[in-house]
Amino acid sequence: MKPKIKYWQTLDQIEKGWTAPAIATYMPSYQCYEQEVEFDELHKDTLIQELVKNKYVICGDSHQHLAIPVFDDGYLMLSMRKWKEIMEEAYQICNPDLNEMPNFYMMCICNVEENLPQNTEAHLWKSQ
Repeated sequence: MKPKIKYWQTLDQIEKGWTAPAIATYMPSYQCYEQEVEFDELHKDTLIQELVKNKYVICGDSHQHLAIPVFDDGYLMLSMRKWKEIMEEAYQICNPDLNEMPNFYMMCICNVEENLPQNTEAHLWKSQ
């Protein structure tokens, strides 16, 4: 079955234990996402579709701190280099006539403005 992105989290939310099983005790509709999903073609395709659909521009360092996708089977955190490759694929779909690809490795060296998912904290509490 194809995975689905439920919302986006920040690293701070993950580190503070917002994915801890104890939350499910107080919020029965909350599903615990304490495991990281395996990066495979299904997750990659879903991620690229989400980036394209929402026109997100997320650099590698921002992904690791501010924009971690949470799928219906867990969260996905990639290396900055792997994220750069994913963003290049998504950006190419949105900009097929592009002559020069921006460097999505880090925000400080990228020559396009980021467009991050908004309200990541609000999405964390979204009812399943």
